[in-house]
Amino acid sequence: MNLKFLISGLAAVGLSLGASGAKVAHVPMDISGTTLQGSPTSLRIEGRFKPMQIAGVNGNAWRTDGNSSRATGNLPLVVNGNAMTASMRFAIDTYAIVEHENAGANDRFVEVISCLDEGARTGFGFFMNRTGKYLAKVAVGGSIIELRSEERIPLWQWTDASIVVDGLDVSLYINGVLKVKKRASATGVKVGNSTLYVGRADAHGDIGGTETCAFNGAFDDISIYNEAIIPSYISTYANLNLPEDRYATDRMRARYHGQPGMNWTNETHGLYYNNGDKKWHAFFQRTGSTPMMSHQHWGHIVSDDMITWHDDVPVLAPSESYDIKGCWSGCVFSDPEFNSGNPTIIYTGVDYAKPYVATAYCDDPVNMRLWHKDPANPIDIMPNVGDGRDTYFYRDGNNAYFIVGARDAVHYYQWSGSKWNYRGEFYHTENGVDNGHNTEMPNVTRIGNKWLMTTSPLAGKYGTVCLYRTGNLNDGRFTGYSAAERVDFFGCDGYGLLSPSPYTTADGKVYAIGIVPDKLPGDLNVKHGYAHLYSMPREWSLDSEGRLLQKPYEGIKAYRH
Repeated sequence: MNLKFLISGLAAVGLSLGASGAKVAHVPMDISGTTLQGSPTSLRIEGRFKPMQIAGVNGNAWRTDGNSSRATGNLPLVVNGNAMTASMRFAIDTYAIVEHENAGANDRFVEVISCLDEGARTGFGFFMNRTGKYLAKVAVGGSIIELRSEERIPLWQWTDASIVVDGLDVSLYINGVLKVKKRASATGVKVGNSTLYVGRADAHGDIGGTETCAFNGAFDDISIYNEAIIPSYISTYANLNLPEDRYATDRMRARYHGQPGMNWTNETHGLYYNNGDKKWHAFFQRTGSTPMMSHQHWGHIVSDDMITWHDDVPVLAPSESYDIKGCWSGCVFSDPEFNSGNPTIIYTGVDYAKPYVATAYCDDPVNMRLWHKDPANPIDIMPNVGDGRDTYFYRDGNNAYFIVGARDAVHYYQWSGSKWNYRGEFYHTENGVDNGHNTEMPNVTRIGNKWLMTTSPLAGKYGTVCLYRTGNLNDGRFTGYSAAERVDFFGCDGYGLLSPSPYTTADGKVYAIGIVPDKLPGDLNVKHGYAHLYSMPREWSLDSEGRLLQKPYEGIKAYRH
């Protein structure tokens, strides 16, 4: 054993990467035009948009766009011996699609960084699948050694992955911790005389003209040594918000509407005021890798005033058998009976065959960045509801419930203290008005002495539209309700606000935001790099006859010039 030690990424104590190793190649991710300057090779950036630079751990990082970005370069022979270390530092925004609508894609791993030439038996590569699990490959002694882990790389954290070859010993370290180690049958490692790929697999899929095997995140550093070095690195938070000049010339980009930095967004899953950081949070369906719907995560944006928003750490990603196709709609709530009163999510998970209702709990009530799923009791709602979706929590008196939309009805479940029990129909759809393909995104909110229910049916009387009714609750069930009215008077066929997320403040005010589809064809979404946005916030109340009254959120006054 001839291992040396490497302290990486610790600028605070004045140590530089590779202070004790023989560094033979380095790409520090400094952009010049469309080039990542490095030694002895630089990488050419490909992509639909101008290359983006953000702050890295120690210096700059290259921010990818999630579907078209890639950097490539010819790497000369830099290692030819019995020892090697390849250290790669990156942060992931959302996991790659890999293959659209393909259940078998979960076992496919695609390159994040690679100079591996399997035919020539040279080089190395770091690979990841669509749920964030990873493996490394490295050619040693004429064989390809695979180092595979069942762990997942976390989102929005700087991660250091290091492949270390020391004679016959081949190891993978993540943030300085040994994860996998194998023994080769013969010595000898060569790195170089090949193409170095960063950010998008050489063999990739396609959805709507965008890549499915692209990396959404940022790269901070790639270093290669001709010695075996034990890495040491402490993972840190990565701020992956786009640079301020990303949309400087885009006249279509909204300034005062919530939306993620790029790619596809859909329904908000919860407007939520957090007493921990005294900020507004909104959660939403998000595809991070293309402005098309696929491989749903739950995105997360944050605001001081509900007007200007910035991205934060996504809170859900497909990972379990019951949500492997995607984490779809649901809600965020706080209730003393759940998670000790800290924020809780109930959401629809899909497994390529049927929907489930699943739960996740917030472990970080200050910033709402850390969540864990409860995989023990996902509810198979198919027997009672059919193809249901879009759960929403509410409480009627001492009892807790959730509703879920389906084709001909909204259904409801009651919490027993240990599990959710099906109760029946909460509301049956009105023929000709909202009994189209599906009744989506139901919610119910108490306003004064009435309850307001909104739904967003597909292909009803007004096409896709947001409707409201007011009525009462009787043992958790919606009764005595009014006829349907449109939330937006001219809303129809998907225009206007859809799927609102209401929030009731401590002083009884009800605010709401919803998705506003941009109604652009897909090729224009690809051209701009994003799809859809959220409405400006509204304040809701009811008049004496139970009709919905809406006015702009009072905080908008501060932006008048």
